[in-house]
This record gives sequence, C-alpha cells and structure tokens, in this order.
Amino acid sequence: MEYYEKTIAPAIVPSRLKMAQDAGWLLLVILVPLWVNLWGQQPFELPKALLLRTLVWLLTGLILTEYLLTGCSLRRALQSNSLSGPVGVLALVLVATTVTAVNWRLSVWGSYERGQGVITLLTYLLLFLLAAAQFSSLPRARQLIGGMVAASAPLILFSLGQALGWNPFGLVSDARSPIYATLGRANFVGAYLAMLTPLTLALLLTTRQRRRRVAWAALFVGQIMVIGLSLARSAWVATAVALSLFLLIWYGPRLARRWRKLAWGGVVLLFLSGPLVVLWLGRRQVGSTAARLSIWQGTVELIGQRPLLGYGADVLGLLFPRVYPPELVYTQGRDFFVDRAHNLFLDWAITAGLPGLLAFCLLLLMFVIVSAKAVRQPQTPRRRALLAAILAAVLGNTANNMVSFDVTPTAMAAWLLMGMGVALAAPPAVQPVAMVGKRPFSQWARIGLLSLGLGMAVWQLNGRPLLADIAAHAAQQYVQAGNGEKAAAAAAQAVAYWPVESAHHLLLSRAYWQQAVANPADAPDWLAQAETTLLTARQLRPDDPTIWLHTAQFYAAAAGQFGLDVHHRLADMAYRQAAVLSPNQAAIYTAWGHFHLEAGDPDTAAPLLRQAVLLDASNGEAYIYLGAAELALGRLEVSLADYHEAVRLLPESGPAYAGLAHCYWQLGRPQEALTAVAAALQRDPHNAQAIALRQAINNPP
Repeated sequence: MEYYEKTIAPAIVPSRLKMAQDAGWLLLVILVPLWVNLWGQQPFELPKALLLRTLVWLLTGLILTEYLLTGCSLRRALQSNSLSGPVGVLALVLVATTVTAVNWRLSVWGSYERGQGVITLLTYLLLFLLAAAQFSSLPRARQLIGGMVAASAPLILFSLGQALGWNPFGLVSDARSPIYATLGRANFVGAYLAMLTPLTLALLLTTRQRRRRVAWAALFVGQIMVIGLSLARSAWVATAVALSLFLLIWYGPRLARRWRKLAWGGVVLLFLSGPLVVLWLGRRQVGSTAARLSIWQGTVELIGQRPLLGYGADVLGLLFPRVYPPELVYTQGRDFFVDRAHNLFLDWAITAGLPGLLAFCLLLLMFVIVSAKAVRQPQTPRRRALLAAILAAVLGNTANNMVSFDVTPTAMAAWLLMGMGVALAAPPAVQPVAMVGKRPFSQWARIGLLSLGLGMAVWQLNGRPLLADIAAHAAQQYVQAGNGEKAAAAAAQAVAYWPVESAHHLLLSRAYWQQAVANPADAPDWLAQAETTLLTARQLRPDDPTIWLHTAQFYAAAAGQFGLDVHHRLADMAYRQAAVLSPNQAAIYTAWGHFHLEAGDPDTAAPLLRQAVLLDASNGEAYIYLGAAELALGRLEVSLADYHEAVRLLPESGPAYAGLAHCYWQLGRPQEALTAVAAALQRDPHNAQAIALRQAINNPP
C-alpha cells in the first residue's frame, strides 16, 4: 500500500501555484509588448528584455516548484519534448561562441540599445521549453492566446492615435511612419501585429459566443489597419504569408486537389520571394534597397572572416564599422547605425557562426515538420485551428525577418508559439505521479534555495541594469541643463548599479568634464577623474571606434581649453585608432582634421579632411574645414572650390560664406568678397571673421 501511494497516486498541485503560473504567463504576453520605461535612457528594448527575463525566470521557479512538490520527473518531461535535443545543441553553441566572442562582456549582457546578449537568447530557449511542457491542454493554450491577442487592443489604439498626431509619451521615432505604439518603431509594431493576425482569425473562426466573435473581428480589422499604416513592407509580406498559410490550412481540404496544389505553390513562392518583394517595393524610397544590399554585403564579409566561431551575441554594432560601406551615408544618413544584418540567417551566422545557424535552422525545420504533421492528423476544429495559426504566425515572422530582425516582443512571441505548437502537437501526456503525505524538510529546503537564487538573479541581472538606466536618464538631463554636479552624482549612481555598461562610464566622464569647465581651479582633479572613467569605458570595449572617438575628442578639448601638450599627442593617437577600427567613417576624419587645423597644423589637417569629403561628399562642415586648411596652405583656387561646395551644401552657413569671402579677398576680387561677407553677416551677424574682413576691405592699408 505504501508503494502504491508513492508512485501511482495522481498529482496534487496546490491550486494557488497553478493560478500563479497562469497569471505569470498572462503577464508575460501582455506586459512585454506594452512595457515602456519613460524614466529610462532606453525606453523600449532594454526594459522589455529585462522584464521578459524576469517573468520567464519567475515562471521557471514556479514550474520547478511544482515538480518538487509533486515529485514528478523533470528529466522525463524534457525527454517527452521532441525538440529538446536541438534546443540543447543550440544552447551549447551559444555558450561556446560566447566564450570565444570578440567581446565576451558585450556578448553576455548585450548592447545597451537592445539587451539581446546570450542571457536573453538562452531565456528565449528556456521560454520555448517551458511552453512545450505547459500547454498540451487546449483550453489553457487558448486562454493564453486570447490574452496575447487582447493585449493588441492598446497597441492598435496607440498606433491609430499616433497616426492622427497624438504623442502621449513625448517620444519620437525616425521611421517613415509616425506609428510606434510601445515598440519604438513602426516596422516593429507591424511585425508584431502580423504574428497576431492568424491567431486572431483562429479565435474568430472557432468561437461560438457572438460577443467574442465581434471582439475578435474588431481586433483583426484594427490589426490590419495598423499594419497598413505602419508602411513597413516586411510586415506586409509577413501578414500575407501568415494569413495565406492559415487560410490554406483551414480551408484547403475543401478545395479540389489541383487548386490545392496551386495554392500551396503560391504560398511557398510568396514565402521564398518575400525578400525580393520587399526590395522591389523599396526601390521607390531613396536608397532603401541599396542600404540592405550594402549591409548584407558587409555582413557576409565579416562572416567569411570568422565562419565557424561567430562573433558572439549582439556584437554586430561593434564590428560593422570595420566594413561600413561609405555609400550608406548617402542612402541612410550620416548617423545610421548598423547593429543587425536585417536577415535572420545572417544574424545567426554572425552571432554563433555556421554551427549556430545550422542548429537554429534544424530547430525551426523540426518545429515546422512536427506542427505540419499534427495539422494533417485528425484533430478537433479548435486544436487544428490553433495549430495552424501558430505555424502560420511563426513562418510569417520568419518571412518578416528575411529583411528585418526580431525585437523582444516578436522574439518572445515566436519562441512561445513554437513551444506551444510542440505541446499541442504531442499526444496526450500521461498524468504525473506524486508523493502523498508530509513533505520532507529537504524538499522545502530546495524550494527555499531555488526562491533565493531566483530572487538574487532577478535583482542582480535585471533590477540593477534597470535602475542604472533610470539614473543614466537623469544624468543625461542634468548634463543637457549644464548642472555638472548633479549630472556627476546621477551618472556615478548608474555606474555603481551597472558597471559593465560602457555608456554609463562615458556619461560620467562627460559630467566630470562639465565640472572641470565650470571649476577651473579644480580642473586638474576633475580632468583626472574624467580620464579615468573614459579609460574604463575603453577597457570594457577596446574595439569600439565610438569610444576611441570620444577619447580623442576629450583629449582634444583638454588640449585646446587647458593647453595640455600631452593631451594633444593622446588625442592624435586616439583619432588614429578610431580610424583603424572604422576606416570608412567620415566623421572621424572630419574631427581629426579639424583638431589639427585648430592646433595650427594645416599640413596634417588637409589630407585628413580631404579623406573625409571623399568618404562623405555631402558633409558641408568638412568642406568648410578643408577650405580653411587649403587657404592656410596658400592653395587659394582649391580653397575657393571647397568653400563653394560648402556653400552649396550649407546655404545658411555664415562660416561657409565668410571663408568664401576670405578666398575672394586673397585672390584680389574685393567686390565678390564684399558680396560673400554680406551673405555671411546676413546669416550670422556676429561672425568675427566676416566682420574683420569687412573692415579690412572697407579700410585698406
């Protein structure tokens, strides 16, 4: 009898624990896409990633607690998942490529802008395993899908309001469409809603209650409207793929065999040609197609240099400056930052090398095979509809990511749906067994240690970065207000909370610099502290050209304002290293050349500035500096041509016209010089060079 009680009795799981798990799942699908940290420097992606990790880890704790209380075998649960093997292989590859990453810290924690380091990537895999173990029950799966779809209502309302000019958060987006809702950009909103459209349609087609059908229909119409207003071509293709696939699976058996084959061929063709469709549509926009092709070309070059090991998670922003194509300046602007390859497979190859790419492709392929096989088997209409919608949503998102990339909400939805699809496709599970009677102290001790460990992990790895981001935002506001003292205190707090983030050290260095400028008597101490924090940032990311550029500008400013010769040499060395790490970035050569020009060294400045305009012929400021350097070297005709180009590019620039006037005066053309002086003073009445030149022309010696 004792043996029977320990091995055969049905599991007894406290109802509160199950309720907590259900609440955790609902919070995950509702809060992650909606969460925005208005008090942080990074309001969108970073807080979403931290929230996702927190909720998934807490769900893991609840589920492990359930296994401990019921005495069920965790190993048996993992073995029942047919995709556990590929997930384990992908996890091992991610860990291995993080160990060999070009910057292991960045690979572990992720970039400040995205937060998609290996910890987040492994959390996605953990989410997949949890969903595969938890959602074999159709009612429970429909409940969570219903919550996910219902959470699109605020996204739709926010997006429609923003399309009408309403901006509740006071945030801005650089996308073509003003829509960004709570995801940061229009294409991210479109991609997320595209995943929800087949899920919404599945609920609409399998719901009997009239009120719910009306609600699902309204949400479906709203999703389609916002996807259209987003102007995101990749989201349009994703929606077309997802809805076509779902409708074909749902209504396909009613079609004649010939028409069914044609329909399947059309869906496959649409999926495979999606990138070409997006690129073709992008021809109407200046440089959109050319930009993606340039990014892919640069990314392939990087992959060819390290095909097996990859570079680590979330490090493309650090690496891409090495192969940055100069033409991107003309197609995407001077401040365009590339931290994603805009292609799913290239991103995986950069992150984890070809082994990681193959492991991911195997996992995705096995999910498709398992789900497609389950859809073809006899199923209840509700289960079949949900399986078809999940398969359509995942493949629709894959089509989107052929020319785009995942953000936290879309990645969360994709991995969750994949796990849920595997669970629903599996045969009904055998009821778990449990131990009946008083639980031993060791069991409660394990639960206590688990809770303590999870709590510490959530605070140390998720809570502290969030607080650091909030402190960094406050510091940035103080810096902009010119309050160096409060800026330094807030930035120091950000560094204390999360010292592994180089951006916080750069911000603290800037605050110390403000203190040095505001307190000349104590300037040496403040400059020393600013330099120390700047060097710390450089140690964290020694291959980051942006940090080297910040370093060079700090030394250049210190040399110019405080007359420190040693800083002049250090500035030149830092500019040189920045140019080595980012050889095609015109802004580096512009700043470097201007530094030498201000130091009275036009011989060194001129070739650097000439390189700047060769890389970016649209930079009027570089032409102004180049004209000044050529003028100082006595090459008047060359200088005149440079100033003419500066005036063409910057028609409202007083310094451009003042330099042009100086050239005319030196060439003995006083009337043209006076005309240029008048134009300079019209645009800048306090321009000292133009005022002095006017006096010289009007009062010749």
